[in-house]
Amino acid sequence: MERLNNIKKYGVNAEIALAQVFDNDIDNYLTCLNLYANDEQFILIDEYLNDQSYGLAMDAVRSLMYMAQDFGLAKLYILLEELNDDLVQEEYKNVIPQFQVVKEEHQKFLKVLDD
Repeated sequence: MERLNNIKKYGVNAEIALAQVFDNDIDNYLTCLNLYANDEQFILIDEYLNDQSYGLAMDAVRSLMYMAQDFGLAKLYILLEELNDDLVQEEYKNVIPQFQVVKEEHQKFLKVLDD
């Protein structure tokens, strides 16, 4: 429960995610959060953006974005949504700096999970 409380302090809306997606199964929720936090798509997006493979980057961003929504990860969801919007509109000049902000928030989330 301490881990769940730390996650809530970070700003995760765990109650809604638990009720709507995880049938109030806290252990499953925490296991899935850990899998999400370590998803290789966080690394692949960086590679895709550097290679200017924007379609692949958009697919990975959307996947992480929708999962963030399911998990109640509002901070990551909003940042990923902003990045997705620029990719959809083909406004590429700021996508790498935007993804740096996503990576910073992702690192904060990883730290919360490790505490």
